[in-house]
Amino acid sequence: MQPDELQGFLDFLLNEDAIAKRDSNRLQKNDKRMVGKHICRSADGMRVEDFRERLWVGFQACKETGKTNSDACVELGDLRSVKRRLIWSKPRQCRPDTYRVAETIRSSVSRFKRTFKGALFNQWVGQYRLFQIHQDAVAEYERLAQPREKSPKGIPQYTTEEYERIAQLKRFL
Repeated sequence: MQPDELQGFLDFLLNEDAIAKRDSNRLQKNDKRMVGKHICRSADGMRVEDFRERLWVGFQACKETGKTNSDACVELGDLRSVKRRLIWSKPRQCRPDTYRVAETIRSSVSRFKRTFKGALFNQWVGQYRLFQIHQDAVAEYERLAQPREKSPKGIPQYTTEEYERIAQLKRFL
């Protein structure tokens, strides 16, 4: 992961809507799905959400771009969804400062236990790459689907290549 990609990756990873959660505690016992904006997965040892896993992956991404442990914790603590969970959920009188939030992130990351952690990091980076490809395809489709000059019969005029590309993108999306 390149340093210039880090902020986009962290926004994708720790977006509040993207964090996979269970809908309700009243679901059937055999229904253990966790659903987020870009993902639907089984719980695999997680109770309610996959926030701690995402926090660990974000920490590893920061370290891979050359940040120290403390800098990585501070950068993660500056994200809106992390602030919402670790700072704003507390009463105003006892909200922790930046150092305490960074310490909470550090302890949470160090307590994260999962087999094949390297594969887990690569899996999340791969999902981010697929997300980028999908976003590029959506942008290209919207660009090609813009209203064009119409022929006398009222049909938009496209070149053959544009028609073929629109058909490919429709199948992809």
